[in-house]
Amino acid sequence: DRAIGKNIPSDSLQECFINTMAAWVNMLLLSSSGPIKTPVGACATAAESVDIGVETILSGKARVVIVGGYDDFCEVGSYEFAQMKATSDSEKETAMGRDPREMCRPCTDTRGGFMEAQGAGIQVLMDATLALDMGVPIYGVVGITNTATDKNGRSVPAPGKGVSTTAREHVVGSGNMRNALLNPAFRRSQFEEEIEAIEFWKARQLKNIAAGVQTLYDVDMVHAMAEKKVKQAQYTWGHEYFKGNAGISPLRGALNMWGLTTDDIGVASFHGTGTNANDKNESEITHRQLEHLGRTAGNPIMVVCQKYLTGHPKGAAAAWMFNGLLQVMQSGIVPGNANNDNTAPELQKFDMLVYPNRSIQTDGIKAAIMKSFGFGQAGAEVLLIHPNYLLAALNDTQFEKYVTKRSKRAGGLHQYMQDVLSGKNTFVRVKEHAPYTSENEMNVYLNPLARASYNAKEKTWTFGDVSSAKAAKQATDAVTVAAPTPPSVDQLPKKLLESSLAQSGAQLILSSGQGLGIDVEPVATFADYATKQVFIQRNFTAAEIAYCESSAGAASSFAGRWAAKEAVIKAICNANPGATLTQGADAPLIDIEVGKATSGAPTVTLTGRALEAFQNSNLSSIKLSISHSGEYAVAQALVL
Repeated sequence: DRAIGKNIPSDSLQECFINTMAAWVNMLLLSSSGPIKTPVGACATAAESVDIGVETILSGKARVVIVGGYDDFCEVGSYEFAQMKATSDSEKETAMGRDPREMCRPCTDTRGGFMEAQGAGIQVLMDATLALDMGVPIYGVVGITNTATDKNGRSVPAPGKGVSTTAREHVVGSGNMRNALLNPAFRRSQFEEEIEAIEFWKARQLKNIAAGVQTLYDVDMVHAMAEKKVKQAQYTWGHEYFKGNAGISPLRGALNMWGLTTDDIGVASFHGTGTNANDKNESEITHRQLEHLGRTAGNPIMVVCQKYLTGHPKGAAAAWMFNGLLQVMQSGIVPGNANNDNTAPELQKFDMLVYPNRSIQTDGIKAAIMKSFGFGQAGAEVLLIHPNYLLAALNDTQFEKYVTKRSKRAGGLHQYMQDVLSGKNTFVRVKEHAPYTSENEMNVYLNPLARASYNAKEKTWTFGDVSSAKAAKQATDAVTVAAPTPPSVDQLPKKLLESSLAQSGAQLILSSGQGLGIDVEPVATFADYATKQVFIQRNFTAAEIAYCESSAGAASSFAGRWAAKEAVIKAICNANPGATLTQGADAPLIDIEVGKATSGAPTVTLTGRALEAFQNSNLSSIKLSISHSGEYAVAQALVL
């Protein structure tokens, strides 16, 4: 146009770049500075976007990702698709007496291509922890994503079978290791063992800090590394347990993580363009996958071909399919292909599939799978899990907390829509400025502790001056709350012991005991005791747990009793260096029960190996004292 003298805006070129749409969304609506990844996969673009979004979240580069796809529509593209025989021929269809609504007939014996469509589709992905903390509505859980190219060839649009690799598995020998990994109870026990080992490591490190062996700044490091170790254990025994194992296919492994099997996949949303090649190829892939993974015969999966209704928007296709499956899981209704007046005979051999031509109300869809194929060997697959499986993993307190937050968020949505409908605000609220000033921009980028605060008057989030002393103090306070730091390591052990001895009573100091044991335990070790139930139950008796949980400061009570147990071990070992109370540093301490006499004084009851070691050392009694000083619990044990 410019060459023939037409007046074209000078900035037209910038609108042609693939990432321009994402740029406009961010510039007008989000004003974020997170990762940007721009996939291009023709008709599979939106599915590739989901795959990239999931990987971005799992890698820790982002916690929230907006994924999706879009495409333009013009006569040139439409004409060229027609030349490839990909779209339905309107003249031919009209001559056959077909109404325009019937011209896309996926999986039928008279299919002749797709109908054009235009639009966009998105999803908001986030990690489950954040979704629960924010109280956002959870419509589905992404079980697994996969992309794959196909074999060699000379046809760019030819559909391939590469995406079937999510069902790849080969069992060698007895398969004992495979069977063990597919047992959720086994994986859970292994995970709990790792968590217990991490807690022991954390306790030892914090104890070294209290004893002055490590520096003050090691406290933050211990908490950070412990959290990192826990996440790694979650990866190992969570969604990565099957990776690299030839005996467990990615599809089986992802389903098994939620206690599901291939028999629990209720719906398959097909790319279903209505072309001769695609529908047969997609049916064969899905059938072979289910057959290879042992889906029960007579339990066919229902196929959804929504392009009969929506048409084919190319870049947005998988996003529309994704949202369609979320609606299926939410309602339990599987929509039929109303244009399926006669299923193609070549598809009848795929008995793992059924092609309904009317909607079916089910008693619920546990899992659903979708496939997307794009010109240029772009194949993609997404497995979705019903959100109830995530919510079922929460305890009552966590669930009620989530429900409360979600209800509050829903109320905000209703208010937002009321403002829109009443004309108080526009539906799309374009940002006029960033959440920080130009002078403060680099300070926000370079400070990982910078946090925005909500401005109720402006109804937006803004950053303060993160370079100021006040901001630095707030950041320090935030870290201190997450990981309490002791006041002074150099003086700490001496002050704690002096305070403890002063409270103990003269009889403990002047007594002619045979062995003395002193232990200091940070209260912070048990700040999150509710998440360490395996550790708690392994080291504390039911009576101890009941007492600690009923006290005003459960963490302090647990820390005091743990210090007392350690002090008893040290006292007996000091009296008899050859005594063996436990089977190693990580052995449970449940054989030492710390109780409370009617007078309020702590008591000790020994059983098992601890009692045997006590008796073999010719000891007759134990005197115990527990006190608290600031962030620490101190225990002294004297054996006679």
